[in-house]
Amino acid sequence: EDSMENYDDDDKENQSRNITNIDSFYVEKIKTKAMVNAITKLQVPFALYKPIKGIPVLVKVTDAGDKGH
Repeated sequence: EDSMENYDDDDKENQSRNITNIDSFYVEKIKTKAMVNAITKLQVPFALYKPIKGIPVLVKVTDAGDKGH
């Protein structure tokens, strides 16, 4: 039982931390004219990621298959 209580405390601590070192994350496929133009011209597309907490960050967008970037 003690180990389960410690697990719950650790889980709560992890959930409350700010995420600061993310290498990558997936989003739904971006279907905008600007994205299509960038890909068609073989440019590297970028997007502005605005987290709920923290500062906005410019991120490089890469293809992740038919369903996402």
